[in-house]
Amino acid sequence: MRRRPKATLLAVVAGIATALLLSTWFAPVEIRGPSMRPWLENGDWALVVPVGEDEIKRGDVLVFREPDSGMSAVKRVLGLPGEEIMLVGGDLLVDGNLFARRLPGPDGMIPLIHLAGPLLDEGFGLLEAGFEPQADGWLARKRSTAFLRTPPSEGMLLRGGREPGGRPAEDLGIEVDLELLSPEAYGFVALREGGTTFLLRLAKGGRELRLQSLRRGEVLELGKVEDLPPLPRHRMFLTLANQVLQVSLDGKPIFPPTPYAEVEPIVLADVPSSVRWEQAGFGGQDGALIRQARVLRDFRWEASGTHACGKGLRLAEGEFFLLGDNSSLSRDSRQYGPVQSSAIRGRVAFRLWPAGDLSPGWGEPEGRE
Repeated sequence: MRRRPKATLLAVVAGIATALLLSTWFAPVEIRGPSMRPWLENGDWALVVPVGEDEIKRGDVLVFREPDSGMSAVKRVLGLPGEEIMLVGGDLLVDGNLFARRLPGPDGMIPLIHLAGPLLDEGFGLLEAGFEPQADGWLARKRSTAFLRTPPSEGMLLRGGREPGGRPAEDLGIEVDLELLSPEAYGFVALREGGTTFLLRLAKGGRELRLQSLRRGEVLELGKVEDLPPLPRHRMFLTLANQVLQVSLDGKPIFPPTPYAEVEPIVLADVPSSVRWEQAGFGGQDGALIRQARVLRDFRWEASGTHACGKGLRLAEGEFFLLGDNSSLSRDSRQYGPVQSSAIRGRVAFRLWPAGDLSPGWGEPEGRE
């Protein structure tokens, strides 16, 4: 039966109306510049959805008009109405308190290193540390511990490349793919800040997990679980960002966030004492197999502007403080001040092209065959 012209016309009109409605409420935006690396790169396309003032949360990525230029920009919400915001030493203070994000895994951090296969040895010196090469990883048969050959510096892994950094990286995280191959085996990941080493130790076939600190030969128990499911292989994650230890297995938090006291920095010749050196590593014994390792860092917001930089800024009703993730290459609220809610176009829901969410993503590690 031939379709009637009237029905065809109605379908076309309905399609046009739907397209107009969707373009009003959902709009693609092209990312320009490097300020939101590594989450959003120059040339990416993202989907923007409407957002009400009372729906905006810290961490949202917004599209808005800059207060001084009126140009469209994309930045992340760091300060909310009524809060006092201050940037100092790379950290964010909210109402006088150091802000520490919840980090259940590595995807919320900036990637620095992702290694597997032979490149694990190049990065961590595994042969020298006593690890044995295997077809699918590196085996710690006798007690073995390896840290990065060189303390990590700021920068980031990008899609298809690496951006080098200058100053030492701070607020590190590490994730390791670890498997215990015998009942006696144990393995651990470690982060070192100053003279203190923090350890996350898996043992007893995967049933026992301990969080410890080690300083001058003294071991302090910070957390312990002895009734985990007996699974010998896990992705173990540990971070010390913003003086808070956070732990997860396979993306699931195990211990509550654990604050720790500031540690004494390592002082090196010809390096200012204000520079903190941190290190990341792992180890094991009696059959701990390491397949790959990731090292990450938290955000560092440079106090390089006239607003909230070294001095508190109280946000008024309807004002938001927005910063770029790639702080050193971002023009944001540090330069032009708070952004009014009336200037906000919408919230970035996800990346349209290349498809993905707003986490950096890792892909395949370097060195995998």
